[in-house]
Amino acid sequence: MSHLRRQRAIRRCLFMATIQVILNAPYYTLQLIDEIYSLQSTPSGLIPYLYMDAVLYLLYLCQFPLVSLYIATLYSDMKAVDK
Repeated sequence: MSHLRRQRAIRRCLFMATIQVILNAPYYTLQLIDEIYSLQSTPSGLIPYLYMDAVLYLLYLCQFPLVSLYIATLYSDMKAVDK
């Protein structure tokens, strides 16, 4: 039984880490591309950059409610083990 709980916790942890990478990567990739190609400094690239930055930042912020849900499920699992 303990082995099954551990496998489930590891699977859930890997799933959450994958989700966080998916939500973080686009925003940080845009920041990296901006550092290399200076998108903000060109007049033709500023407006598209600002829109992409805003959308990808909202995507980045989506990870934080998911982390709280993940912690809530871990807490409920620990309460179930204590019973």
